[in-house]
Amino acid sequence: MILPHRPIRKFNPGAFQRDEEVAEQFVVRQHEFAVLMDMLRRNVGAPSCQHALVIGPRGTGKTMLLVRVAAELRLNDELAGQLLPVRFMEESYEVFTLADFWMEVLRHLATECRRVDPALAAELRAVHASFGTDRRSEELADRVRATVLDAVERLGKKLVVMVENLHALNDDADEDLGWQLRQVLQTEPRLILLASATSRFKELDDTKAPFFEMFRVLGLDPLTLDECCRLWRTVTGRAATERQVRPLEILTGGNPRLLVMLAAFSRHRSMRRLVEDIVMLVDEHTEYFRSNLEALPKTERRVFVAAIDLWRPSTSGEVAARAGMDVRVVSVLLGRLESRGAVVVQRNNGRRRYAVAEHLYCVYYKLRRDRDAADVVKQLILFMANFYGKNNFGSMLNEDFATGDRLISAGVQRALDEDPDIANSAPEAAAATWRHCEPAVTPGLRGSLAEALYHKGCLQLQLSRHVDAIQTFDALVQRFGGDSAPAYRPLVCSALAKRARSELLSGRFDEAIATCQQVLDAHDAEGSAHERTALLDALVVKGDAECWTRQPRLAIETSSEMEQRFDDATGGAGIPANWLARWIRARARGQDGDGQEVVTDVLWLYRQLDTSNENMVAEMAGRTYDLLVEGAQARDLLEVLSGDPAKVRSLWPLVVALQILAGARVRVPVEVLKVAEDIVARVAEAQRALLPATAD
Repeated sequence: MILPHRPIRKFNPGAFQRDEEVAEQFVVRQHEFAVLMDMLRRNVGAPSCQHALVIGPRGTGKTMLLVRVAAELRLNDELAGQLLPVRFMEESYEVFTLADFWMEVLRHLATECRRVDPALAAELRAVHASFGTDRRSEELADRVRATVLDAVERLGKKLVVMVENLHALNDDADEDLGWQLRQVLQTEPRLILLASATSRFKELDDTKAPFFEMFRVLGLDPLTLDECCRLWRTVTGRAATERQVRPLEILTGGNPRLLVMLAAFSRHRSMRRLVEDIVMLVDEHTEYFRSNLEALPKTERRVFVAAIDLWRPSTSGEVAARAGMDVRVVSVLLGRLESRGAVVVQRNNGRRRYAVAEHLYCVYYKLRRDRDAADVVKQLILFMANFYGKNNFGSMLNEDFATGDRLISAGVQRALDEDPDIANSAPEAAAATWRHCEPAVTPGLRGSLAEALYHKGCLQLQLSRHVDAIQTFDALVQRFGGDSAPAYRPLVCSALAKRARSELLSGRFDEAIATCQQVLDAHDAEGSAHERTALLDALVVKGDAECWTRQPRLAIETSSEMEQRFDDATGGAGIPANWLARWIRARARGQDGDGQEVVTDVLWLYRQLDTSNENMVAEMAGRTYDLLVEGAQARDLLEVLSGDPAKVRSLWPLVVALQILAGARVRVPVEVLKVAEDIVARVAEAQRALLPATAD
């Protein structure tokens, strides 16, 4: 496990950090780093140098990349004797003339020299202080330049000058500065420029502009899923699977800064809790989003807010309509926002569409705008939390979900004292407090070994450690399942039902059916509330297992038994039994080739869906997914699920996935589209996995 020594900087990487620390934390952008280092090595003995420009929207890691290059130039013994990095502040507010530029180089050179030549550093500081304040004098520019190059000559090195936000310097400085810099860079082999910009500004492609074909341009794309996982582990010290990190990649758009913000917020939270608590994170960082909005000029802010509110890649005409402004003015302002890195341009069939670069701005704005918009965001996040579980629409608990609480609950601890052998196989997650466990099945048994075993098994089930859970529940049943211990009857019944679910989730379908039958034979619906819940759960598991083993007639019989025994009574998840029974019947009918009845069942189920019940929504999405995998027609399901606008928002990505499968064109927020595309891909993958079984 990697433990972060210090927090990763979101805004000022490298400030008061050791070079070794920077190198350790630099875990993404390795390709771009290698490209820049290769270029610098080639420049060492070259009579003329190549210069580079790193382009990427805000938060994509431009500063961190340059900081890492500077650190390498100091850490690498070979390069340290040949190249000296001089890095400007991120905002070069004082650079307007060529003299300003050389004065800034001189100031930072003096600082850098303190490490390699303290005497020269003191000399350079004194010279810097001696120069006058008239920065427009050409004579001053020549004198400062001569001082810098003389120092470089004495050091026997080439100077690597790092200038961020070159586009802003180009816009704000004197008109001649660009041409003057070009002349310097073309004629001075001791100077290498590494610059950054938030977008590809027009002067790079204008044959009459000073920076035309001046740089090797290196674009920073959004982080890949693998890179997001690596960055996540570096920041949190905890590993996470690609499926767990995928929703965070989608919500941040692969933006390293936003991902670091999420990772820092995630401490003591499971991955599922983190996704669900995005709303809280956005609220905690309100000042960040608000200050960036308020920093924009009024008219640009109006256009930016319109793009945020549209929440999808939009044409300039659509943004203008939402902003209530002239489209020509909006086109100009969108260009400025692009140059600031606030929006990015997507080209599709020759049309330019604009989207917000940092996706969480849309979430922030929707959450603050009105209740309906906030509800849409919350429903989307809950959908993602369920879909990106270890199983589709399943639990997304991470192996370290109990990280934040290392006190063993009193009941489990007393049981461990009674029978220390249990500790030999106890999972790390046993450190969780009772809030991670189900309530005690029998209050009188609190602290007993039986209850400790039960909660241990529940934790293992939550962690998808199904083999361990089965063994733990078996141990409980064998030790406390005899007739001589009636007080343990509800506990044993619940343990059997949970063992059956562990068997189902681990693919042991025949064993799950047998265990469920054991519950049904030994218990009835007249028992305690916990026994009734366990019976209902056993029937659900049995029906699902019969569907998985393609025994539709038996599954239909099981669904009828559920309705007869429980009707509309609810189980532990608050879902009516007859609603779950209808789902099992719908899937079984689909396997039996009765497609029309499937549509009728799904229509009834959709009408009965209570969108305020998160468990029902997750079941609706997950079981619709199962129908798709087994061959249900996307058009039929789409017609049903898009029939109630009030309910569509709770299943939005699924509805979009159905639209894609039905061949429709969709324009939705990128977050929704990516989840929908993942659903489509996973359906296809699951269908391919079923092909051998179908062929048999």
